Amino acid sequence: MGLDCTLGAAMSLSENMALRTRSILRRLGLGPQQTESFQLRYFAYVRQVEFAAINQRRADPAAKVKRELIKELGTRHPAEDSSKAGSLSADPATPDPDEQRPRPIPCTVNGLALSGGGIRSAAVCLGALQALQRHSCIECVDYLSTVSGDGYIGASLSAGMSTKGGRTFPFGEDISDSVAVSHLRNYSNYLVPRDRSTIRNVAEVAAIVLRGLVANVVLVFATLLGAALITKIAYPVHQTLGCSSFAARATAGFIGIFLRDPSTVCGLSFELTLFLSSTLLVVLIAWALLRSVPWLDGVAGDSTSVLLSTSRALIIAIVVIAFLDLQPLAISSFAELVDKPTDFRAWLRDSAGPLAAFAGIVSALSSTLANFLKTSERASDWTSMTLRVATHVVFVVAALVLPVALWIAYLAMSAALINGWPILGAPVGWKMALALFCVTAAISVCLRPNGYSLHRFYRDRLSQAFVFGAASPGAPSPKPLDRLKLSDLVGTAGPYPIVNAALNVQGSKEANRRGRNADFFMFTPDFIGSDLTMYAPIGRRFVATADMERIDPRLDLATTMAISGGGSLGQHGS
Repeated sequence: MGLDCTLGAAMSLSENMALRTRSILRRLGLGPQQTESFQLRYFAYVRQVEFAAINQRRADPAAKVKRELIKELGTRHPAEDSSKAGSLSADPATPDPDEQRPRPIPCTVNGLALSGGGIRSAAVCLGALQALQRHSCIECVDYLSTVSGDGYIGASLSAGMSTKGGRTFPFGEDISDSVAVSHLRNYSNYLVPRDRSTIRNVAEVAAIVLRGLVANVVLVFATLLGAALITKIAYPVHQTLGCSSFAARATAGFIGIFLRDPSTVCGLSFELTLFLSSTLLVVLIAWALLRSVPWLDGVAGDSTSVLLSTSRALIIAIVVIAFLDLQPLAISSFAELVDKPTDFRAWLRDSAGPLAAFAGIVSALSSTLANFLKTSERASDWTSMTLRVATHVVFVVAALVLPVALWIAYLAMSAALINGWPILGAPVGWKMALALFCVTAAISVCLRPNGYSLHRFYRDRLSQAFVFGAASPGAPSPKPLDRLKLSDLVGTAGPYPIVNAALNVQGSKEANRRGRNADFFMFTPDFIGSDLTMYAPIGRRFVATADMERIDPRLDLATTMAISGGGSLGQHGS
């Protein structure tokens, strides 16, 4: 991303905006007694709160803002012209399109935008901030908008100015070195800081990576073992494998557990698959006949009709049931291969390593291979076409390595439980397997992705590097502020911060959002949200709630900085 450190006009203000904002909120019936349920859903109303915060900073007696740079234009407040004031608590699932996209208004607000680019861009913007401070321009900035890597230095500025004596610039009053700048230099390589030994850095990173691997192994193991136990219930002994459909056997097996009566259901291996396939055949013939009658065309349409949805559901069910019906036959074949005096076990053992290495190499070279497919898309010579086919085959094979390995593990677990095979030299009965499943399943239920993913490692190291306050006299480093909340940022201390992020919407019904795979999302000291999700309060000054921070205590300045730097939030399928 490029670097954009510009100072310019943004939006309009008036001297009494803070008072007028409170007046408007009271007129809308949002008094102090209703602050717990206060919801400003649209940006036109969120902007009023931001303007009031900026006016409060400008009105602060300690301000040194150059008044000639913020001359008021006296523009009316946008909410005064709104006829939809009652829709503030609108449902995000059914937003008002007219309210979602507010029109620009004349402005005198000064904004400073720091765009992304990683740690190098953050270093450049640090120099830009120091230059602006040298010329007393930071006091003139009303908004500070950051994204990605420059959110690092933006968060550091906001945290420092909110805690270091109010308006004090945290990186020193001139371009010479300071405790804060020295700290940033030591932590410029924030994942493996320079003020630590190499052994400590490597050991900590290894421990964090291993934590994630172990957590994922527990999740996968619990899933596979649970599937193997269900298979054991459906087919308690080897002789029952291939007897009736999997779903029918499993249902009868569970009923037998509660009724203390062993399952005696037996029939064709794919009887349920055949039944569903026959039903689909009848539905398709009936659908074609109805489409042949002109006045019934609308009832059996190809866009929306009961027959269309029924056929779709049957096709999905047939694929799932057929895959389940295949499993007992695969388990039986797997068990026979293992029991026979063949080289099957040696083949499994010897092929696992090379296949894993192959998948790892393809993953490492995926960007290069994908770039080749893109650049050679229109090539017509035989060499390029052959290489393209080979590349596609490589991708497919590499993508199948993990699913096939997991499937083989499931077959081995199921065969061991059904046949009573010993594991590591010891017999493992279904009771022991059930106890192990209960333990791993309980752990899996309690695990959360952010608890063991590398995102938290990224967030914690960023926080240690950039989120800090004033250094105590004589202290070698500044005070860490790891738990500093967005709502704790002092409004009169520095520019009003806007931390920008991307909201993943790959499941959106709108083609434009799917094409970009993201929509805009922002965090401020008072609100978080976007036009897509609408806005939720977070703040404290003019909206005396902290709803989002109460819902998720992990929402703080460091987490927000990491979300922006990491690129995106989770999926939203609107």
